[in-house]
Amino acid sequence: MDSEVMRKVRRSAALIFSSGVRMSAVLIALGLVMAVVTGDTSNPYGVLELGRLLSGDLPITPSLVLFLGFTVLVATPVLNVASAAYLFFRGKDGSLAIITTFVLLVLIVSLTLNVG
Repeated sequence: MDSEVMRKVRRSAALIFSSGVRMSAVLIALGLVMAVVTGDTSNPYGVLELGRLLSGDLPITPSLVLFLGFTVLVATPVLNVASAAYLFFRGKDGSLAIITTFVLLVLIVSLTLNVG
């Protein structure tokens, strides 16, 4: 195990986690402030669909901003594992690259399964 690769993984993880948590906190706080100021606590569109959100079809509402905040919070560790897998592959550390890729696949499958 190359210490340079591990140093890069740790640095990348720290940057991704701190940025993701901060961005999520800002979005959640903004959504809560918007809900308090406007009094709008409902989601008039029912289930928020990521496709509609990305296409720009939805107006900005407190529930949408909260949804984005929690989405960023959930995506942060997934992005961290993806970054680690990439750095392990790039650093030619095969065993850790395979393990982190497997973990990434498990995370993606578990997030995409719509159980319940």
